[in-house]
Formats: sequence, structure tokens, C-alpha cells
Amino acid sequence: MSQIGKSDTISLGERSFLIETTLDDSKHYLVSRISENDHVLQTYQFPMPENHPIEQIETDLDERHQVVLADWELLFYIHGKVRKSLHAPSLNKLGFILMKRNLLSEAIDCFTAAIAQENQFTEAYLNLGKAYIKAEFYEEAVESLTRALEFSPDYADLHYALGVAFLKQHEFQKAVNRLEKAIQSNQSYSQAHFKLGLAYLISIMRNGDSTEMIPVSLRQKKILTHLQKAIDLNHAFEQPNVRQALKEIQDSKYKNAINLLETVELKGVDEIDDQFTEEFYLHFMFGGKGKDDKIIKEYIQHLQDKLTAQANYPDLHNKLGIAYLIQCRNMFLKAMEQFRLALKLNPNFKLAQKNLKLAENEGKGFIILLRALLK
Repeated sequence: MSQIGKSDTISLGERSFLIETTLDDSKHYLVSRISENDHVLQTYQFPMPENHPIEQIETDLDERHQVVLADWELLFYIHGKVRKSLHAPSLNKLGFILMKRNLLSEAIDCFTAAIAQENQFTEAYLNLGKAYIKAEFYEEAVESLTRALEFSPDYADLHYALGVAFLKQHEFQKAVNRLEKAIQSNQSYSQAHFKLGLAYLISIMRNGDSTEMIPVSLRQKKILTHLQKAIDLNHAFEQPNVRQALKEIQDSKYKNAINLLETVELKGVDEIDDQFTEEFYLHFMFGGKGKDDKIIKEYIQHLQDKLTAQANYPDLHNKLGIAYLIQCRNMFLKAMEQFRLALKLNPNFKLAQKNLKLAENEGKGFIILLRALLK
């Protein structure tokens, strides 16, 4: 049974990627992997029911494989359209998705192209900095983020990302300064509190005798304060590894604490990005899925679920408002189809003629509004 599997190869420019879907050794999951030259870019797991018959496993595996294959093929198709469009917001969103899928050179290219179109596009500079950090090009990240701060000096996410870039280079005081600035701009920034605690902690291990930084005893207090603040602000940090790390820090077992906190980072607890939203936008604008009610309902449900946990996050409410307008647009288009069908069945149907004319004239403003909001 472990030999069951499917594979396909797809290309993006001169790069080729292998997509494989197999039944894992435990037989509890179907696993799809996307790799390039044996380097795994992304992995998906799909749980399997117990005692699943072999015929059904083969059917499920084929279906899951085709879904993953179609998803990546659509991404590459959209990449071709967006890259030619020179539309800065779309280039930025595409770059974000490519970055999340570890296609870093293509992501950097998209962010750079977006900035070429809008030279003060803060979000593109921020994402470019994140991509450089992920690619371990830290000096380039610092340059991009510093440039953005010239015209967005109070943007907390820029200070946070710059702090991360400095921390990766073991520039501890610079990292602390930027993370503190992020918290000054947004006192509820739980990720910045967590990262600031981690920065102080690593600085003790790497540079405990530094005269540039406050004494170790004060750093220890700062670590405990900021990690506890991260827990208080974001329940995602309330987990055994963080609690155990706090105990290790109190006992001055800093290496153990670092190992525990780094596992928290690897699980993505400190990530606040919303890849689903960016994918929906690109699918709607470039992927031909604008009329797919199922896609829109899934997106609305996704936003509603996030608002359950983040009810005071204004960007989510804004996105949900736009999603409702998209849903209205699709209902409007369906209404137009029905008026036209009525006239096809009865060309002399005066009321249908009137309704269609009104919808065509008045609906133009609604479509223009939606396009403006999305762009």
C-alpha cells in the first residue's frame, strides 16, 4: 500500500518542479510535496479515515493530487498574466503568495516590479524586506525596509521586520531599538513583544558581556516582561513551550529557553499574514473565478472565522465588506441573466425590457465602484 502514488512535473520559466502525492508510512495521511532538485518547497497533508479500502485510497489520492497540481498550475498561469500587467497591487499580492510558497527569486522579482511602478509602495517594500530575510539576504532587507521608513516612519510592521533583519545579523542593540519602536507604534503588537524578548535572550547567549546593552540581570527582566506580555495579548503564545521557557529563563538556563522559543517560531505562531486573502484576490482578478459562488462563500467564511478571534482588527472588517460587495455583484450578474432569459422566451415582455435597461444603466456605477475598491 505504501507504494501508491502519483507525480507530475510543472515549469515556471526555466525552473521545473516535481509534484508528488503519496500515502505516508503511517497510512493516516495523503502527503503532497512540491520540490525542486530534491529541495522540498511545500508540503500538504490530508488526513485519511481509518480502515479505508485500497480502492478508495487510490481514488482519494488521485483527487488530492489533481487539486494540488491544478492549484500550482493556476498560480503559474496567474504569474504570467500579472507579471505582464505591471499592476503594482497585483504584483505585490502575487509576490506575497510566491514568498509563502518559497519561490523567493520570483517573489523578489514581483515586489521589485511593484516598486518600479509605485516608488512609495510601503507594503511592497515591507514584503521585499521579508523575502530578503527569508532568502538570508539581510543587508538587502535592511536597505529595503530603511527606504520605506523614509515615507512611512510610524509603520510598526516596518520597524518589526527591520528588527528581525538586525537580529538575524546579531546586531542586538539595533534589533532591540527597532522592536521597541514597533511596540511604541502599536502597543498591542504581540509578535513584537515576543521577538523583543527573544532578541534580549539571544543577546545574553551571544553577547552577554556587551557594554552597548543593559546588564544581563536587566535583560532577563525584560525577557520575562515581554514574553508574558505576548501571552497576555495573543492566546496563541499560551502554550507549554513558552511557559517552560519562562521557567528556564528564571533559572538562567538561556540555551534551553532559546530552543523552546524557536520551536514556537517554526510553528508560525508569530505570523499574522493572510495568504488566503491574497490568493482570493488574484483568483478573482486574473484566474477566472470571479463568478464562482463557492469560492466567494469560502472566502467570506474565512474572514468571519478570523474575526471571531480578531474582532477588533479593522482590516478584516474592510476585507469582509469588499467580499460582500463581490457577492452582490455576482447576484447582480445572475439577475441580468434572468432578465435576458425572460426576453429570449418573450421578446415583447415590457417589464423584463424595463428591468434589464435599468439594471444595465444603473449597474455600471456598481461595477465601477467594485473595480476601484479592488484596485
